[in-house]
Amino acid sequence: MMDRRVILRLLAILAWAGAITARPICANQPGNKPAAAPRTEAARLLEWGDHYSPTALDKARAYHDELRTKPDCDAQIQYALALVLIRQHGYQEAVERLEAMLVREPEGVHLWRAKIWSEMAMHKEREALAEIRSLADVLAGQRVTALTDAEAEARRATVEFLARVFGFLEVPRTNASPADEIRAAKLYLLARLGDDRASFNQQEELVAERFAKDRAALENLRARRLAAGKTKQVALKQQKKIIDETETNVDYDTEKVKSNTIAEVDRHNQSAESLQKYLVACQFRLDAVHKAILTNQDLLAQQALASEQSAQGVTTGRNSLVMMARNSNQIQNLLFRLAAEEVALIQQITQLNEQLQTTVAQRNLLLDTGERTTAELKSQAATLKRDEKRIERAEQAEAKKIAAEQHKTLLTKQTSFAAFEPFPFETEKQRVLGTADP
Repeated sequence: MMDRRVILRLLAILAWAGAITARPICANQPGNKPAAAPRTEAARLLEWGDHYSPTALDKARAYHDELRTKPDCDAQIQYALALVLIRQHGYQEAVERLEAMLVREPEGVHLWRAKIWSEMAMHKEREALAEIRSLADVLAGQRVTALTDAEAEARRATVEFLARVFGFLEVPRTNASPADEIRAAKLYLLARLGDDRASFNQQEELVAERFAKDRAALENLRARRLAAGKTKQVALKQQKKIIDETETNVDYDTEKVKSNTIAEVDRHNQSAESLQKYLVACQFRLDAVHKAILTNQDLLAQQALASEQSAQGVTTGRNSLVMMARNSNQIQNLLFRLAAEEVALIQQITQLNEQLQTTVAQRNLLLDTGERTTAELKSQAATLKRDEKRIERAEQAEAKKIAAEQHKTLLTKQTSFAAFEPFPFETEKQRVLGTADP
């Protein structure tokens, strides 16, 4: 069973052979001006291709189906719909409609260009190579000297388009067609171009030159990005080093604050304990002095009573009176000394209480200060940890960027044919509307 493409190619050649002597009178044929009504209808249809929108595509299909019911020649309308489909990225449907049109008009090189472009846009390079062989047969069958100016211009545009296609295909790309298939199709085409081979080679060289410039620009960009990435890595490492050193200092300061605080608090506690003991001893001595004062006051009172009784005529020995006077003087002197000691002890106890309160306050302040300082240092350490994690993430991200740049494919390997060779929608639109050469 024959391949479908072979059958279509044979039909195209037969139809083209018949078209040599009798070309159909259709709105989009060279030398025949399209009717006003089809041109107006085609213009309206092409309006749906000005902006990408699924709704616009549905409206374009509906309007096309409405136009097909009219008896006018619809070759122009069919091509207009194909252009809208291409514009709206409906490449597969456009290919199917262009294929049907090529059966009726196999010499329509603009149809071949649109079909090949659509297949290249869909990454169907093998199908495009097969179509290029069919188009090569069409070009080979043309009598160049008998072409009109418009037909000669269409041939020139087709040759240049094919040169750009091969220029794109011959650049190393991911999932590209085998080089031998591309080479075979190219040789098949060149064998049928005749004098147009020079134009073909010139255009292909321009494509190669463009890709070489793009590759050089990418390599320069990649080199700059790699250098910038490595510089950033060095800066990140330096930041991390500073953070590590700061963390070490913070840890040292934290331990130092803890140890100093503990030592100072212990010293204040010991001082407070000593003061407390001394205060207790002084208080004990004060209590003893106070009791001695009370006792001697009682003795002095008794001596006074005895002296009073003697003064009232009570007979007492001379020695007893002298002894009583001496005892009173001793008791008074003792009371004077005890009173002085009591005052000194009270002052000392007051001072000791003040010192004890000051020591306790200093200890409490030291504890509060130590706790605040420790908390601040812990907060600083936590912030440093977060910064360190952030820098680590930044380092990992930068390493990934550098790895991606190092393994990045050439710009030509990731550029689609549609991006490299945009479809000339406006030019083909003018062709349909009769405002440009075919």
